[in-house]
Amino acid sequence: MPAGPGFPYQRILDELRDEIMTGTRVSDEKLPSENELADQYDTTRPTVRRALAFLKGEGLIVTRQGQGAFVRSKPRVRLLISGSNYQRHRSAGLPGFNAQVSEQGMVPEQVLREVVTINSSAEVATRLKIAEGSPVVVRRRTFLADGQPVALCDSCYPADLVADTVIAVPQRIKGGVYAVIEDPHGPIHREVSRYEVQMR
Repeated sequence: MPAGPGFPYQRILDELRDEIMTGTRVSDEKLPSENELADQYDTTRPTVRRALAFLKGEGLIVTRQGQGAFVRSKPRVRLLISGSNYQRHRSAGLPGFNAQVSEQGMVPEQVLREVVTINSSAEVATRLKIAEGSPVVVRRRTFLADGQPVALCDSCYPADLVADTVIAVPQRIKGGVYAVIEDPHGPIHREVSRYEVQMR
């Protein structure tokens, strides 16, 4: 599991991941060497190596013998977020991302990076219609197509709604979170009428 946010390992991991996913570091760009990253973050090479290994496991970077680590290229994926798509994919029992990637002839995968409970920001609170600072459960995932990352997605849920459900547990959920929310025999049994997406 990643260390806390103040640890060099976690800072290296978070900052490099964000730079790659936002395009600050472009496809096939060579990353700084282990020594350079160790100096930059005032840490050791083993700590840097651990962070790079995690990024490689997420499919964000590749290593080349004797050359170093490079940003992995992204596949072209077109995602259409709409109510009709959502209903069609839910009826088929498929998460929307998985369904759309499969429809484009690629193999979808969602890697669950972590599940944490934090205090909501003003933006999240507004979207969820809760008080700013209220606890929310965040499920952080990396979306991949044919083994290559295409987006990061952080999904936020009011903690008082999902705290005692599988949604708050760091594990994959068969059928996705919405299946749990809409299960008529489940702990929440509500209908999803609206959702907002912000991926990076």
